[in-house]
Amino acid sequence: MMKNILSKVLLLTFFVLCSCKKEELNKKPEESSTNKTAKNKESKKIFKSDFRPNQKTELGEIYENRVEFIDYNDDGDYSLMNVKEGSFIYNWERTKNNDFCRGDILSVKWKMDSIWIAGDGETLDFTEIGFEVKKIEDGKVSKFRKKYKEPLSYHHNYEERTDWFFDKIYLTVEYYIANSKMFCLIIMKTLKSNIA
Repeated sequence: MMKNILSKVLLLTFFVLCSCKKEELNKKPEESSTNKTAKNKESKKIFKSDFRPNQKTELGEIYENRVEFIDYNDDGDYSLMNVKEGSFIYNWERTKNNDFCRGDILSVKWKMDSIWIAGDGETLDFTEIGFEVKKIEDGKVSKFRKKYKEPLSYHHNYEERTDWFFDKIYLTVEYYIANSKMFCLIIMKTLKSNIA
C-alpha cells in the first residue's frame, strides 16, 4: 500500500514538473519578444549633440558633419579627435592619410553610441563616435607646409625635455605662424634672402 502511494506521488510530481517545463518553453518566445521591444525602445533613445544643437539625435543613426580639425588626443581611455565644435571618439587607425593639420576642414561620419566611463563601477554613457573621416579643404597650416617645406628650427637650453612637449610647442608655434600675416612675411623674406 505504501509503495502504491509513493509511486502515485512520484508520478504526480513528474507530471507537475513536466507541465512547468512546458509552460516555461511556451513563455520563452513571449519573453524574447518583450526583450526585442525593450531593445527597440532603447535604440530609439533621443540624445543631444553639440554637432546637431537644434536637432535630436538617435542611438545608432549615422550623421555627417563638416568640422574644423584642432588635434588628436590619445592620452585617455578613449582616443579623441578634437574639433572646433567639440570632440569625437574616433575608431580609425591614424595614418599619413588622416593625420590632419590644425584648421583643416573635414567631413566626419559619426553616430551616437555607448561607452563605459572608467572609474567607480564603470558607468555606461553615450557619446558621439566618429567612424569615417576625409579632408575637404586645407587649412592655413597645411597651406603653410606646402609653401614652406623645411621644418621650423628652434633653439633651447632645456637639458631635460620630452619630445611630446616639444611636439606640442612646435605645432602651436606653427599654427600661429601660419595664421599671422606678419610672421609669414618675415619668413618669406628670410627664405628669399637665404636663396639669394
